[in-house]
Amino acid sequence: MRIARFAQDDKHPQYAFVQKDAKDNSDYLVVLNGYPFGSAEVEPTGERISVDNSNVRLLAPVIPSKIYGFSGNFCVEKDMASRSGGGRSSDEQSSDGPLGNGRSSNGRSNDKQRSRGAFSHIFLEPSTVIEGNDDPISIPQWAEKVYCGPQIAVIMAAITRNVSPQQALKRILGYMCANDMVAIPRDDHKSHGDDVSAGNACAGGDHADNVPNESNGRNVDTFKNKIRVDIPRFDIRARNFDASTPIGPWIQTDIPDNMTFRVTVNGKERPELLGHIADLKYSIAEQISFISQFSTLLPGDIILTGTPADFNDSAAVLTERDEVVISATEIGDLRNIVI
Repeated sequence: MRIARFAQDDKHPQYAFVQKDAKDNSDYLVVLNGYPFGSAEVEPTGERISVDNSNVRLLAPVIPSKIYGFSGNFCVEKDMASRSGGGRSSDEQSSDGPLGNGRSSNGRSNDKQRSRGAFSHIFLEPSTVIEGNDDPISIPQWAEKVYCGPQIAVIMAAITRNVSPQQALKRILGYMCANDMVAIPRDDHKSHGDDVSAGNACAGGDHADNVPNESNGRNVDTFKNKIRVDIPRFDIRARNFDASTPIGPWIQTDIPDNMTFRVTVNGKERPELLGHIADLKYSIAEQISFISQFSTLLPGDIILTGTPADFNDSAAVLTERDEVVISATEIGDLRNIVI
């Protein structure tokens, strides 16, 4: 099931189920009479609107109270062959699968653990980073470069605290495409005492070479001491500038555990940014469980599960007038223009 938040004729936001019409193979919004994430039941109003209607604008599906993200959460040994093909081999999958549902990405049970390599890092973002589909991304004046951070975002359905990985999946409302942008400040900001190198500005990116030193964070005694709650040396603006994390185009309540997402920039695919959720070091269930041990997750809160982007790689750089589209077949296309 797909759930959208939209505005028609620039009026107040509404919610709708997104349904595909078998006759014309087009998507339609089945408008709801209320807020679908609360305790009250909602029903269709009977109004049906084409998603392609020029008076309809898809909005960010939710405005969260907080956003947690995982960097360094893609397996470091992932190579170009897996980026261009079908992900990792079955003997490299976690026994829990990327979602944490007990399946590997090929659907079979597997006893071998995923090779987890370097530390993963957790970061926190404010709700003001959120953007919707087709909203413009503005490059800050202070930024030298901005990097694309394609990934899958998870939306929580219920208050979640101190849950096990086995309990975590039951607390998920759905999934979206996300682009968690990272901005690298210009060199003249180094005079303020900031360490603004690419590696530190993205808190380690998603590659082992970018992981900050041990002195920048503290170990957490869980999941084999491989997840860290960090206080790294990086410019706070890098991940927290306004409207830097588009999400959407809507919420998909169920995805397969071998899902792939792709990135095109100006109509050309960038294979370096291809991602398989089977390549996550820590499953989505593990991520939710870990965060819930120290922070209560509320309905509508978002978890950014990890990007394959290397923030030392020019393939992840975006410039003005770029059209960036993050696509997942099971979810849809998230499109934004950089200005």
